[in-house]
Amino acid sequence: MNKKEKPYRLIHREGRYIQVVFKHIPGGCFSTGTNDDAEAVRWADKKLAQDTGKITSADVPTLEEFARDFFKPSDPKGFRKRQIARGYNHDESYYSNKQARLNNYILPAHGRYLLDSISDVLIEDFLLDLRGRNGKALANNTKNKIYAAYSDVMHEAKRLGYIKVNPCDSVQKMSQTGENRDAITEEELLVLFPQERESLIRIWGSQQWAVYFLILRDTGWRPGQVAGLSVLNYYPELHGVYTTGSVDWRTRNYKNSIKTTNKGQKFCEGFLSDQTVELLEDYIRTNPGMDHLFKADNGKLFCVTTTNNHFKSVCKKMGINLGNRTQYSMRHSFQTFYIGKIPESARLLLMGHTKTRQEYSHLTPEQNLRRVLSIEGVEDIIRNR
Repeated sequence: MNKKEKPYRLIHREGRYIQVVFKHIPGGCFSTGTNDDAEAVRWADKKLAQDTGKITSADVPTLEEFARDFFKPSDPKGFRKRQIARGYNHDESYYSNKQARLNNYILPAHGRYLLDSISDVLIEDFLLDLRGRNGKALANNTKNKIYAAYSDVMHEAKRLGYIKVNPCDSVQKMSQTGENRDAITEEELLVLFPQERESLIRIWGSQQWAVYFLILRDTGWRPGQVAGLSVLNYYPELHGVYTTGSVDWRTRNYKNSIKTTNKGQKFCEGFLSDQTVELLEDYIRTNPGMDHLFKADNGKLFCVTTTNNHFKSVCKKMGINLGNRTQYSMRHSFQTFYIGKIPESARLLLMGHTKTRQEYSHLTPEQNLRRVLSIEGVEDIIRNR
């Protein structure tokens, strides 16, 4: 595009930075903040692109040039800043995970492509063929997370006018499947949590550890949410616990958010068994002045890695073969135990879910049948029809 066709003109005034007047903003005069003509043109082109969605003399960059450090704290394209302005309270791991997907998968595959040469077909084929370092196909859930990071980048490229449409919008996401993790069985829970107090503490190694895993069993919460509990989160008269925070697994610091904070539910609530209440209240009495319930000897809050390693060692000691299971499997046990025993609305609220997710249910066929028959009036109706 030559100068006569440019939709703006530069103005040079003595003692001032170069200014620019745009055809699409009659009467407006904007300072470019520079006395260099080339920089002034770049500034004008960028503003024109932002205002009209059209790229002028600026060359279309490659994906690597455009997306470098996209999700990092430096926030070169302002993605984080706009997320905060929208009210999203994402923690650092949210952005670092997106940056890792960008670095490990997207840029190695398409980094050298010009932005306007990236098509929906290219992205779809890329997602379908994605494999991990071991050569195995990635899980659909992982592919969808990579897709989301790709879409964030291309949305910004569209917003700045480098492309007319976001090609990710035309790509169908992968079928979402729950993580295949089995529950801890009721028989195994009886082994891990005997009613006799001294046996319980001996199994877990200390009163503190016993209380932590009892709460994990009783509430079905995620490990980081239990690890972040303080004395103030316990409501003795209700035998209940309530929290809006958790321990970040990367930093081991407490954060005032939970996994669902940005998806609707900003809190977790749960109820404790008589066994747990008795041990918890004794633990609080014998540790006056305590703030958070679960701190290591070095004063740091429990972290997911440490608690999971402790869980594995206890299970091994008690002769329980975990296979692919972890401490998180007790969340699966919680849902499995309460399906059909309490109202659906109450169970979903305690799980922090809006609908039943089948990957958390591990009832046997016999258990399913018995749960249905246990509903008041069902057996009489079925047998006397």
